[in-house]
Amino acid sequence: MPTMIRPITPLDAEALTALFAVVDSETTFLLAEPGERDTTADTWRARITAMQADGVGAMFVAEDAGALVGFLSAQGDTRRRVRHVVHIFVAIRQSHVGQGIGTQLIVTMEAWARRRGVHRLQLHV
Repeated sequence: MPTMIRPITPLDAEALTALFAVVDSETTFLLAEPGERDTTADTWRARITAMQADGVGAMFVAEDAGALVGFLSAQGDTRRRVRHVVHIFVAIRQSHVGQGIGTQLIVTMEAWARRRGVHRLQLHV
């Protein structure tokens, strides 16, 4: 079964916490060292719920064989002058790098952004 890209739900909070524990230990490209990220499943659940309620951002996950292997967050702003901008964060398990998952996540997010009138995407690397 190919990797599926879908919007995140609060039910993904536990799996997302586990994904970041793995990703943080696999790469030096993210800001958190292994064990440094203090985001719990409850914190993720609250963030996901708040993001869905305010409508200015979106989170998408890549799922392979029932496990989360990638994540993309597009965080917007409620201020009128910058409503057209979202900041993007992407993380993918090393075992799934080079398979087009990052591209799929970006394409999915870009379609979401176009529907909402966002025309400036800022990726911080």
